[in-house]
Amino acid sequence: RAPAPESKVVTAPTLTVFHGQKANVSVINELAYVRDYNVLISQKSLIMDPIVDVVRDGVYIEVTPVIDPDGNGVALEILAQVSSIKRPIGSVDLQGIPGVNSKMTIQIPEVFKSIKRSDKLRLKDDHWAFRVSGLRALRGDWDNMGVTLELYGLVTIETK
Repeated sequence: RAPAPESKVVTAPTLTVFHGQKANVSVINELAYVRDYNVLISQKSLIMDPIVDVVRDGVYIEVTPVIDPDGNGVALEILAQVSSIKRPIGSVDLQGIPGVNSKMTIQIPEVFKSIKRSDKLRLKDDHWAFRVSGLRALRGDWDNMGVTLELYGLVTIETK
């Protein structure tokens, strides 16, 4: 089945992977946020040093090939994950030290993950295509179930 007309190719990487070796491709966004604070108190000052962390969203695919003992085919194990961050990131205001104007705001990201692990795909010819479907990505309305993603791959087996 061909991709739907509203489909969009985001990336088309090429991997060379050897027997039993895991390889991965990721297309991600990294978003920094304030997770916590280190509060340093001296006799004359108060220093609130933010602790910054990173949360990621995007697509991650991991592939592990296993060549048949006779060398005539390969089994692929595929792990696909899509992560979506709710935006804007939620925040909580905390009162720091009583009697001191030390209000602190920390952020609490919400991440939705959709993960699919394929059964081993048996490939016997030189060229094969595969599809991982049923992944979901949330964009915009967080209460909405988002969009369904399908990931396509083309495998070429070289025995030299």
